[in-house]
Amino acid sequence: LIDLQNSITAEINESEVGCIFEVLVEGPSQKNPELLKGMTRHFKTVHFPHTDRTGSGGLVRVRAEQSHPWGFSASFVED
Repeated sequence: LIDLQNSITAEINESEVGCIFEVLVEGPSQKNPELLKGMTRHFKTVHFPHTDRTGSGGLVRVRAEQSHPWGFSASFVED
């Protein structure tokens, strides 16, 4: 059952690659401090590069570049 759910989640995440999400910035990624971590409105985790416009608690727009079982790697989108 867990394998089935993981494959469904992977399929959904893959279908959202290229989409733009508004993300609440939580702070630096614990696994890679060169990246920031945030959450989409649908509670998916997103990791993306620092910019001069990103700080904890702020909202930013990012484009999903790669899907993962837990969420996305993304790039910052200029307004």
